[in-house]
Amino acid sequence: MTKHRGVSVHDRDQCAAGLEHAGRLLHEEFDDQLGAGHVDAVITQVKGRFTDATVLTFVPLLVRRYTREELLTHLEINERQAHMAEAALVGESV
Repeated sequence: MTKHRGVSVHDRDQCAAGLEHAGRLLHEEFDDQLGAGHVDAVITQVKGRFTDATVLTFVPLLVRRYTREELLTHLEINERQAHMAEAALVGESV
């Protein structure tokens, strides 16, 4: 998060702690299916949306929510592709 005037050190520290916690939860949920590097990349991308936030209270919650939604979408795409590949191997039409 960018250092803005009016955002206290305490608020920045709280936000950073919340982001660390959110990251741990996301890694626990998605690392096995998508890999830690992929999870990190999506977390970084989503955190970037909040770089200029001046109210940090809900940033960790929003980062977790939006990252989770993105990662669930990636899982669905991976499952769809795996199903299509499997169908192609056995000669089924999808």
